[in-house]
Amino acid sequence: MFDAIHIAIYDCGTEAEAIDYANTCELTKSAQADRKGFGENVYVYPAPNADPVEAFEAAAKKWWDQIFLDGINWEVKYIQGLKDKKTDQRGFTQMAWAKSIKLGCGIQTCDLSTFIVCRYSPA
Repeated sequence: MFDAIHIAIYDCGTEAEAIDYANTCELTKSAQADRKGFGENVYVYPAPNADPVEAFEAAAKKWWDQIFLDGINWEVKYIQGLKDKKTDQRGFTQMAWAKSIKLGCGIQTCDLSTFIVCRYSPA
């Protein structure tokens, strides 16, 4: 049952790419073509110069809690129909994806908010 579980490692190269994108202050996901092979979660924390730990914890909670807000099917499989639900489940599925083995995150203060970016590989 657990043969598909992998242990993700925090990867400094992936972190550097997440930091580079966070520094752009785009406040939205990057184009898939700009991060081939990587999945991405982004979060805009509504306070500039926020405590980085507090901002990251809010981001991780937001992504993880998506599964509790609108549910997922009994097989716990992502299907295209989930995209149409009122709460997008992709933040959760990216965090929980069994085959993601690399993780790196970046955080940047942008005008009136703090931008958090986490990248996962493979996507």
